[in-house]
Amino acid sequence: SLFGDLKLFLNREIPRQHFAFLIRCFGGTVSWDSTVAGGSTFTVDDSSITHHIVDRPNLQTQYITRIYVQPQWIVDCINARRLLPPSNYFPGSTLPPHLSPFVT
Repeated sequence: SLFGDLKLFLNREIPRQHFAFLIRCFGGTVSWDSTVAGGSTFTVDDSSITHHIVDRPNLQTQYITRIYVQPQWIVDCINARRLLPPSNYFPGSTLPPHLSPFVT
């Protein structure tokens, strides 16, 4: 599955229910800050997190062991049916055009 080898953390500004659903549907493991909502399964300082989904250009604390991407990366990977290069989705980057999966 697309996100099967990934462990993703949703920053507090990310629409948790929508993105947790998408990530889990495509095999990923996902969590969030427990102060945002119940049901989180790991914390932000978990060293095995591979990707941190953020929608802010700057974060106070960053971990060198993970990749930081904007939420559009999740949707674009699903639409492309493959993991896209995260460098196009780094926080503060101008995002590539978002294409609808319903247009051929």
